[in-house]
Amino acid sequence: AKYAYTELETPKDFIRKAVDEKVPRHVEDFIESLLAKAYGLRPVKVELPDLELDIALMGFSKLELIGEVKWKSRVKREEVKKIEEKLSKFRCRKVLVVPSEDTLEREPEGIEVLTPKDLLETAKRSLEALV
Repeated sequence: AKYAYTELETPKDFIRKAVDEKVPRHVEDFIESLLAKAYGLRPVKVELPDLELDIALMGFSKLELIGEVKWKSRVKREEVKKIEEKLSKFRCRKVLVVPSEDTLEREPEGIEVLTPKDLLETAKRSLEALV
């Protein structure tokens, strides 16, 4: 008989579910941290009823940049519209981070689309500014 939890077989479904839930959150946290460092801003949590932001970065006393991270192969029109509505409540720079612009069924209005290439350029520019 097996008694130690380390000896038990972990079902593949459990692993898949854990990865599907955890990876997007890690991606959001990484991108928020990268943008915060690149722009000299600090991450904050925006807690409003029915509203959660993946990225919220503050300058000295106000929100400077907010955004959503959609790390998946397809972002449907309806989802882009919901993102536009959510981010329209704020007066600051707005970004939508996706793996590729091809994932968007339509371009969001009033929101800057960032891809990994854009994030890399932003990181490079911020490092060059330090030298």
